[in-house]
Amino acid sequence: MKKKKVFSENFVFNTAFLIPVIFVFFTFNAGYAAISVTPNPADNATGVALDSVITATFSEKMDPSTIMEGTFLVTIYAAGIGDIPVSGEVTYDEAAKKATFKPRNLLDADTQYFVKMTTLVGDLAGNFLETDYEWEFNTQIGDTYKPLISVSPAKNAVKICAAIITATFSEEMDGSSIQADHTAFDEMFVDPSKNTFYLSTPKEGGEFGSLEYIPGKAAYSNKVATFTPNEPLKPDTKYSASITSGVKDIAGNYLPSGYKWSFTAGTCGSPITVVSVVPPKKALDVSVNSTVSVTFSQELQASTITAPGAFTLLTLLENVEGTVTYSNKTAVFKPSAPLNYDSSYTVKISSSMIQSLSGSRLQTDYVWSFFTESEPPPAVVPPTQPPADATDVAIKATIRATFTEEMWEPAITASGTFKVNDGSEDIEGRVSYKDKTATFTLAEPLRYGTRYTATITTDAQDPDGNHLEADYVWSFTTTTPPRAVPPTQPPADAKNVSVSLPVITAVFSKEMKETSLLTPGVFTVNDGSTDIAGTVSYSNKTAAFKPAKSLEPDTLYTAAIKKNACDLAGNALEADYVWKFTTGSTCSGVKKGDINNDGDTDILDLVLAIQICAGNIPF
Repeated sequence: MKKKKVFSENFVFNTAFLIPVIFVFFTFNAGYAAISVTPNPADNATGVALDSVITATFSEKMDPSTIMEGTFLVTIYAAGIGDIPVSGEVTYDEAAKKATFKPRNLLDADTQYFVKMTTLVGDLAGNFLETDYEWEFNTQIGDTYKPLISVSPAKNAVKICAAIITATFSEEMDGSSIQADHTAFDEMFVDPSKNTFYLSTPKEGGEFGSLEYIPGKAAYSNKVATFTPNEPLKPDTKYSASITSGVKDIAGNYLPSGYKWSFTAGTCGSPITVVSVVPPKKALDVSVNSTVSVTFSQELQASTITAPGAFTLLTLLENVEGTVTYSNKTAVFKPSAPLNYDSSYTVKISSSMIQSLSGSRLQTDYVWSFFTESEPPPAVVPPTQPPADATDVAIKATIRATFTEEMWEPAITASGTFKVNDGSEDIEGRVSYKDKTATFTLAEPLRYGTRYTATITTDAQDPDGNHLEADYVWSFTTTTPPRAVPPTQPPADAKNVSVSLPVITAVFSKEMKETSLLTPGVFTVNDGSTDIAGTVSYSNKTAAFKPAKSLEPDTLYTAAIKKNACDLAGNALEADYVWKFTTGSTCSGVKKGDINNDGDTDILDLVLAIQICAGNIPF
C-alpha cells in the first residue's frame, strides 16, 4: 500500500535592513500529522468477491463534502481505450471515518480494478492529500458451473391458490437478468430482452396457440426469483411459468436452456385484512427505538411477507433499512438503526406480494403513518464519580460525570461549565472530555472531612446545540485522615520501660497501605542521637518496630511515624505521629522470686539478680 502525506504548508519570511537588501529565508513545516488511509480490498488483493464494496478508512475525521464520485474513483483499463470509470455510489460515514464506493452492478470476474482518492479529499481542518492515494485489486476468477433450478408451485400441481410464483437457484444469480415487463408483451410474442420470468395462459377465444401474458412484477433475493401477478389468478385455469435462458449467475453463466412448467389455479378464500398495527395510525411521539408490527386476519405464507418490498418503512426521502420477521399472524419490522427524531414515517404492506396459506391476498396496499418523538435534551447518567452524597471519599479522587449522548467537547471544557466548590469557593482543576464522560482532575488534593459540591451547568450542550435542561449538581464528603490510636506500646511518656521490650507498636484508625509503612525512614525509633536499627512489619491496622538489639538503659527514646504513611485509598497522615518513652535501669523488669526456675526462692536467685543488674548476664 502506498502511504500518502497530508499537504504541509510552508511559509517564507524575509527581513531587509538598509541597502543592500539582505534576504533571510526561513522554511518550517506547520506540523500537521499525516493522514493515513486503510483500503479495502487491500492493495494488490486477489480473489475479491464480485459483490464487494470498496472502502477507505482514514486516521481522522474528513470533510464529507470533499468525498464524492469525482474524488473517489474506481476504473478498469481497456487496451486501446484507456481507463473506463466504474459506475457507483459514494458515501461517507463520519463516525467510522470511512468512505465507501458501492458499484451499481456486480464487478466483472477476473478483472483488475484501479482505485484513486484524489488530492481534493481533505480533513475538517482544511488539509488535503498531497498526492493522489491509489491502490488496485483483482476480482475472483469466474466459474463455469451452470445454475440449477427448483420451482413453486410444483410442475403440474393442481388447485393452487398461490399469488407468488418462485424459482430457487442452486447459486447466487445476477438479479438484473431477472425481469418482467408486461408492456413488452404482444398477443403472440414476448420480448425476451425485457422478460426473462413471465406467466401466461391460453387466451380465451383466441387462435390456437395464442397466449394471454399475465402482468406482474419480478424480483430476486438470496437465490430466489419471484413473480407476483398484479391480479389474483383465475380459479380452474391452467398457467405456464417461463424462465428464459437469458437468466445468468453472478459469474455470467446462463441457464443452459429456458425452463417452463405449468400448474392449475384453484379457488382462494376470503381476502386478508389487517387487524391491528403498531405504532397506531397517526401516532405521535413514537420512540425512535420502536419496531413496527402488523397483525393479519389470516396466517400468511411467511416468505411472502418477509420478501423484499412486501413490508416497507419509508421516510420522505428513502426506505428505512431493517429486517422483517413473521410469527402467529404478526409481522415485525425491526429498523437496523434508531429512527430519526421529529420525523414522519410511512409503512406500506404490499397487496401484490403477501398471501395467506390458502392463497388469499390483501385487496389493496395497506398504508399508515406515524410521527416520532422530539429529541430529548442531553442529561447526566447517575451514578457520578464520586456518587451523590458519598462519604469517606479519597482526597485524591477524580470527579466524573457521564452523559446520555456524545457532547460538544468545547462546551464541556469551557471555564465555568464543570466546577467543584468546597463551600466557600471553586477549587482549581482541569476539565477533559472523552466518550460521553467529563472528568475534573484536581490541581491539588482535597481537604479532609470537607463537603464538596460538583456542578455541571446548562452551558453543557451536545453537537446539535441542545443544552442540559438544568444544572446537574451533586455533593460528596471527603474522608477523615488515618491516625494512630493511643495508647501506643510503650505508651507516650512511659517511664522505666524494659530494655528488653520486644516490639514498639502503633495502632491506626483504619487499614493502612503496608508498603507505605515498610518504606525505610517512615517508622523510626531514635535514641537521642541516631535512629536505632530494627525491622518494621504491619498487620491488621498495627505497625510494629522490632529493635535489632536490647534498648539502652536510662535512655529517652523517640518513636515517629512520618506523614508519608497512608491508608488503602492513598490518604496520608495529616502530620508525623511522634511519642516518647524512657527505659529503666538494667534491673528494671527483672522478676522477683524464682529467677532461675529451680523450684525454690533462695540465695541463688538473689545472686542471679545481682549479676543481671550488673550487666554480667543478659536478661
